[in-house]
Amino acid sequence: MNSFALSTVRMATSLAGGCLLLSAIAPSAPALNLVPQEEGELNVGLGPSLDLGGYLDTPGFSVESLGFEVSRGKKVFQTQSRLFVDRAGTANSYGGGISFKSTDIGTSDESEAFWLRPVAMIEKNNQLIEQGQLEVGLFRFTFDLPLVSLDLDFFDVESKGTSILKVNGQDYNAAIAEGDDSNIVAFNLQNVSSIELMLGNANTSGVNKNDRSSKTGDGVLLRGTGEVDTASIPEPTAVAGLFLAGAGMGLIRRKRQSV
Repeated sequence: MNSFALSTVRMATSLAGGCLLLSAIAPSAPALNLVPQEEGELNVGLGPSLDLGGYLDTPGFSVESLGFEVSRGKKVFQTQSRLFVDRAGTANSYGGGISFKSTDIGTSDESEAFWLRPVAMIEKNNQLIEQGQLEVGLFRFTFDLPLVSLDLDFFDVESKGTSILKVNGQDYNAAIAEGDDSNIVAFNLQNVSSIELMLGNANTSGVNKNDRSSKTGDGVLLRGTGEVDTASIPEPTAVAGLFLAGAGMGLIRRKRQSV
């Protein structure tokens, strides 16, 4: 079971003179955070973790890395991306040649907030492109329970390409507008069970070439919070009824045994 409970129920029972006292507290809407509040790697289905500590827990959701095509120079790459939690101000080294500096080679968020940081696993001459810091990836997030609302923040979108491609398995195709260096673009979605996101733009050639003047990819970070749909959570009264029925059966057994 994930860390936020499917319902919040407090049971107070007292067997005194055959009397059962029971109280239930209605659930409040649990919040969901897409970003675990510690640095490390998320499991996106690409085999063992590159972090010696293993994968971070993702309560309330799962995430999958999807394949995408990248055109760089005269070569086309088919690739997938890993996904990490990172914040500026700390250096982190992982396996596979991935090493984050305390200050990113691109643009760092100086608020020391935690962000999801994709890493495109594109190799050239047996090394990851841009020293393993190309912050680009295509991911599908699936939520354990539906969300009535999902707020997303995209950090440092400076080129075309970053988009919300699908919501609940249906085409959505909302492009995230590019802006100045260190910008944060906020986006809200309603009634969400799953989303597919393209973060950043790794293309330096071809039709989808990013529009930055430099010949590097446009890296983008992500964070998000959601509100779980309480209608999808079992009613406390239903759970209480199960407790009551079980307690009643226990009393019947005791009476039969005393005869």
